Amino acid sequence: MKRRGTFTAPALIFCIYLFLLSTRLLDTAFLTAGNAYLTVGVLQLLVYLLPAAIYCKLRGNRFGAHLRLRLLGGEQLLVVLAGAVVLICGGLLIGFAMGGMEQLGDSVALYDRYVSAGSYGGEEIVYAALAFAVLPALCEEFVFRAILCAEFEINGVCSAVVSSAVFFAMLHFNLAQFPIYFFAGLLLAMVFYATRSVIGPIVVHLCYNLFGLFGRPYITEFYSRTGSTELFVFLLLVLFLLALLLFFGEVSRTYRNYAQRNVPSPHHRVRTQREQRTAAPFFEALLTPPALLCALLYLGVIIAA
Repeated sequence: MKRRGTFTAPALIFCIYLFLLSTRLLDTAFLTAGNAYLTVGVLQLLVYLLPAAIYCKLRGNRFGAHLRLRLLGGEQLLVVLAGAVVLICGGLLIGFAMGGMEQLGDSVALYDRYVSAGSYGGEEIVYAALAFAVLPALCEEFVFRAILCAEFEINGVCSAVVSSAVFFAMLHFNLAQFPIYFFAGLLLAMVFYATRSVIGPIVVHLCYNLFGLFGRPYITEFYSRTGSTELFVFLLLVLFLLALLLFFGEVSRTYRNYAQRNVPSPHHRVRTQREQRTAAPFFEALLTPPALLCALLYLGVIIAA
């Protein structure tokens, strides 16, 4: 018998995929620079937070205790900052390996068709940051880390990390960038468990979105100034490895602090007798009918594109 959460959570994701794809039917021609930001904000609330709120309500009041809706501690800030650098550098390296400099110029916004061309100025910077960086980080992390990891970790933390990363990568319906988003999903889930707070991956995701929105032109300019692809990749790789070492070092230190203070691990949940009698496969969440529907929908959109 399938565990309830590993069946219902992919069903939630399938609904979100459908809602997201339905937004593509909107005629973007009617969107002006003045209402594009508001439109994107409303869409994200409808696509993510409304289904997520209904899902949490249906799962009961006790479900909220598993979502890690708590503030970050000061000792966890280095984990978050190092994770942000790892995500940015890792995403750039993967993108560069797959598409060269052309890949570095692509928008990372899920609603990139609403992003106005050219540079932002004045109050537009604030509106763009809210619509294309802050809200996506909040909405996506609440769904793909807080909810999905809480549901999938019944089969183990590794299963939750990998399964949530797969669904997160498929969210963007871009086969060429699937490795980037899968890598991002893995890292964000690790930050989620290391900090034991959904705020951790939200901040890392926000930094990545802000970089994608405002920082990529500077990377292109830096690349042109180096005058050498090999030098550019070498410098980027060195920064990535240094940030990765710092990240895992801080994660290790954080877990040692948990152990010294005898802080119990929130994901070591006691299984019921029925759950103990039922052997769950590692990728149970990816083998349910709703999960397979998600995969078929993803492949259908990719093929039709």
